[in-house]
Amino acid sequence: MHYLEIPVEILKRVDARELVRFWVCDGEDYVTLVTDLFGEKEPEVWGSIAADLLKHAIIAMKLGDEGRDTTVIRDRMVDAFHQRMASHGDYNGRLGQ
Repeated sequence: MHYLEIPVEILKRVDARELVRFWVCDGEDYVTLVTDLFGEKEPEVWGSIAADLLKHAIIAMKLGDEGRDTTVIRDRMVDAFHQRMASHGDYNGRLGQ
């Protein structure tokens, strides 16, 4: 298994919270989430987290090829997001603990 490093800036922070872990194996996604930290703002916070993940993925992709067009990457991501939500909209499944 390949593990990602925890950012060094977080290691000494007592107020840091891990919110999500996401794996893909054999075409299936496996997710562990921490929820109920943000009360009534929970949907907006998770929407912001999704947007931040896309932003950081764009940054990572551009590190490998600075000539890539940010707008094209973002538009492709947003299209894929909408397609995924439309095709996997049953909201059933299991979350890790």
